Amino acid sequence: MTSKLSRRDFLKALGLGAGAATLAACAPKAVETPAPAEPTAVPPTAAAEATAEAPAAAQPLFGYEFAKNKEQWAKLPGDHQFGSLVSQEDWYKILGDAPKEPLELALFKGGFGEEWGNIFVQLMEREHPGIKLNLTFDPTIWDKVQPKLIAGEVPEFLFYAIGAWGGDWKKGVEEHLIMPGDFLLDIEAYGAWKGQRVGDLFNTGVLAEANQGLTDHQWSFPQTSFTYGIFYNVELFEKNSWPAPDTLNWEDFMKLQEEIAKVLPPWVYAGLYNYEGWLTTGLLYKTVGDKAWMDCHNLVPGAFLNEGLIWAAEQHQQIIKNGWSIPGSDAMDHTSSQQLFVDGKAAMIPNGSWLASEQASTTPAGFRMKFSGVPKPANGLGDNNAVQGQLGGADMQIGNSMNPLWGMELMRLFYSPEMAEFWGSKVGSPLPLKDAASGNVTEYSASISDAVKKANGKIIHMYFNSYPLVDKAYSENYADMVHGNMTAKEFFEGVERAAEETRNDPNIKKTEYKTI
Repeated sequence: MTSKLSRRDFLKALGLGAGAATLAACAPKAVETPAPAEPTAVPPTAAAEATAEAPAAAQPLFGYEFAKNKEQWAKLPGDHQFGSLVSQEDWYKILGDAPKEPLELALFKGGFGEEWGNIFVQLMEREHPGIKLNLTFDPTIWDKVQPKLIAGEVPEFLFYAIGAWGGDWKKGVEEHLIMPGDFLLDIEAYGAWKGQRVGDLFNTGVLAEANQGLTDHQWSFPQTSFTYGIFYNVELFEKNSWPAPDTLNWEDFMKLQEEIAKVLPPWVYAGLYNYEGWLTTGLLYKTVGDKAWMDCHNLVPGAFLNEGLIWAAEQHQQIIKNGWSIPGSDAMDHTSSQQLFVDGKAAMIPNGSWLASEQASTTPAGFRMKFSGVPKPANGLGDNNAVQGQLGGADMQIGNSMNPLWGMELMRLFYSPEMAEFWGSKVGSPLPLKDAASGNVTEYSASISDAVKKANGKIIHMYFNSYPLVDKAYSENYADMVHGNMTAKEFFEGVERAAEETRNDPNIKKTEYKTI
């Protein structure tokens, strides 16, 4: 059997943290980890509970008890009703004068570069004359910041710096290195987005996923949002009057591939890392629908023997059998396959939203590409607009520093129209915000943002890889299955056996999944 190591697993094997794996590799595994449940709209806080018994002014907001700068944290109004808007004017009164010492920003330097840091400087100097920022970009920022964190010298703003704890940023919560951002969610958004709460800016489910299961307070905030599916050569499609994949059902999409094959190979993919899985997964879900998909993840007996799953896998097998991909794709790595795509050698590539950024330096001038979700079969039971992805990583935190409220202001200005436009036009990776496609952004970024917005929280995950036996049965045999070395029925029978063994093992903790 063929066993392939994903790019993320390879980086983990080298001892890099999860944050480094995501940005340095720019690609999560094709099979993903569980997303947390959506937190309550109004975060429960110790202060909120206490106000029923004591005057609000006498009870500072949660975090005061461990805030390094208690005096500054106490400026937050103890009688604040979560969910209600705090105007920018009132927020600036709370902030007061700019601190004399520079604000420290510990920032990971990866595939997205460091130019976006200039936006911080410009906005902060515009809004807060006299402010000073000390931005430290470093590809091993966790190594640089760990001694300072241990010594209690916490930066105001952390971007993957909590990788110092082996990638487990939640240890920063346990050790009081991070301040909760509940109040931030109610502050008025910046600039053209004024009148809205910061918390209203995000796509559905983003904050919950960034918080990775913590539901008491908002501890972590997303910078990156990965979307997986089909990327296609826009000019080639327009020249030949081929419809975009997501305007077709799956059956018509198969006919389109037959037409494309008369001109050039429809596909190229990174078979070395099973990138073709981002075509399979969407088709599996859209064929069987929500209930059957959740049955698989909840290890319901017989769930993996669903005839729809077998049919969908056979559809992908047929693409390979028909020779609709560039020869040798099964052995290609990510950059090799991506380069062939941007060089116009194939019409489409299954990939992730980091594609444009990762290939920016080698993409020919004028090349245009857009994102498409995987088409739904005519009789499919899944949501047609659902896309596979990761809504938001645990990328950024507010540090328990000498100026925690100013760390909160940095976070507020990160979620600004100016920053969103920069990421959409220069970096090519949209922020996980509802209006990320507004302004001067590339059609590539807009196509991703529009698809996520249209999905409205229907994000396809593969949760069952949290069970080692099921993950092993799926991941280690996927390549052999999709390339026809074993039948789709044999493949899913193997996964079903692993699910049964897991289900019957009392020592394995089971998780109930309710949504895709």
